[in-house]
Amino acid sequence: MINLKNPQLDEREYDAVLNVLKSGVIAQGPVVKEFEDAFSSKCGSKYGVAVNSGTAALHTILVGLGIGQGDEVISTSFTFIATASPILMCGAKPVFVDIEPDTYNINPEYIEERITPKTKAIIAVNLFGRLADWKKLREISDKHGVYLLEDAAQSHFAFRGGTTSGNFADVSWFSFYATKNMMTSEGGMITTDDKALVDNMKRIRQHGMSEQGMYDYKQLGYNYRMTDIAAAIGMVQLTKIDQFNKRRIEIAAIYNDAFKTLSRANLPITRETGEHVYHLYTLGLPSKSYRDQLAELLRAAGVACGIYYPRPLNEISIFDAAGSGCFLEHAKRASETVLSIPCEPTMTDEQIQTVIANVVASYRLIEV
Repeated sequence: MINLKNPQLDEREYDAVLNVLKSGVIAQGPVVKEFEDAFSSKCGSKYGVAVNSGTAALHTILVGLGIGQGDEVISTSFTFIATASPILMCGAKPVFVDIEPDTYNINPEYIEERITPKTKAIIAVNLFGRLADWKKLREISDKHGVYLLEDAAQSHFAFRGGTTSGNFADVSWFSFYATKNMMTSEGGMITTDDKALVDNMKRIRQHGMSEQGMYDYKQLGYNYRMTDIAAAIGMVQLTKIDQFNKRRIEIAAIYNDAFKTLSRANLPITRETGEHVYHLYTLGLPSKSYRDQLAELLRAAGVACGIYYPRPLNEISIFDAAGSGCFLEHAKRASETVLSIPCEPTMTDEQIQTVIANVVASYRLIEV
């Protein structure tokens, strides 16, 4: 089986973890600080705040910004649930907006009509590793005086026009889950230039503990700390991420060339090299029937594939109960037609050609 995801670890990560274990400081400690500084510097942001997941990162951001009961946060519905569930965790309401049918990212053209006096923030996702339209998003957020937040969980170090993912918005966050472009097993990182917000978020991640010391609490907080064990893995992965992304981009270019003759297929072609780092290489198929048949044929041939995401968030019951349910045409169609195929940096040339041959052959078989 050619796997859809294949976490990359070697002796360097093993040694880094062992060194932490030997040090006796295995919870949040000096390696976390080192990782925060190194990661934020590579993004071009002034500050980094490490936490124990991408979900915790967004929740920490929203709490830190004072977003809560009665507030609204605009977001895309075509994404993983962790982009929106922290909004509910704060007592706020997600307001979902439809996507661009070709990029699958939030469509800025639909945002302004959903802004109300209750709107406090806009969340955009760099879905599958492809940067959203941050220029238009910034214009809208500035015009209406709302926070702009970047979900960079799938776009580690994608870049456009000299700006790197993690530095397009007022606050950005990343996931280091095991399947991401770089990982710490579990973990997250917040990047921003806002020092006051950083200080607040550091209190929030540690039970609300104040700078006065242990057992002095000025606000409600949570246990969202990253461990030095995870940070040690992250420091090693940080030295590899550029090569990982380069290989993903190379594989995607090979796929795009091979699949350009597939009739009515939407390929993830970009304007600039680097603005898509292919956390997932996702095809848009002509119909749900095409997608489901292709998935079945590929799996039977030993090529793993996945559907991200089979339901838009606006159709999920917990959001409907919160008053966020609606119909979004392009998000619905995407959920019925997308299929992701392997695009991992360790893939051999032979594996790449095997994937191509099976996709092309299966596609032709479906069309007969």
